[in-house]
Amino acid sequence: MVNKNMKRVFVFAITLLFIAPFANAFGVSSPYWDEKPLVMYPGQSNDLQLQLQNMVGDENMKLTASVVEGGDIARLTDEDIVYDVPLGRKDVKVGVRVDIPGNAQLYGNYKIKVQFKQVAKESSGTVGLSGSVVQTIPVFIKSKEELGPQSAIAPQEEKPRPLFPIFALTLIVIALIALLSIPLLRKKK
Repeated sequence: MVNKNMKRVFVFAITLLFIAPFANAFGVSSPYWDEKPLVMYPGQSNDLQLQLQNMVGDENMKLTASVVEGGDIARLTDEDIVYDVPLGRKDVKVGVRVDIPGNAQLYGNYKIKVQFKQVAKESSGTVGLSGSVVQTIPVFIKSKEELGPQSAIAPQEEKPRPLFPIFALTLIVIALIALLSIPLLRKKK
């Protein structure tokens, strides 16, 4: 019985170790999310910044960006949409311009989705795999009067919402497996 359980734990751990390299080692943060949408009025334009981060791994990354949803109201403002994200950096800025049409329906919702894809490194004879992340920015429309005089100026620089990246979750799962396997090893002795 113990031997059978050990085999299962071992197979599961090997599977996790095989899958772990495919977890994204980069992340994206935004000052806006579902509980804190970007609030704008019809006819308003606003510039905001997303931040790319590369805090885990052992290499620098190149990422490409594209607006995959909400392209009718949002566009990337940087001339080059290929971003160098050095290892250890969490503040590589990506400019996004949001233009709400003048005839936008009050209390309507928009979603802007910006996708970041890792540029696969070229290597002879091997298949290049790359990860991608989509950052969603919800937009809610109110009247100019409801937003008050502050609505005409760009929002203050806010601390981006912290991410809980996939690699952190992977590490937690591996640690739990290790902790769960200790009693099995003790029973075997």
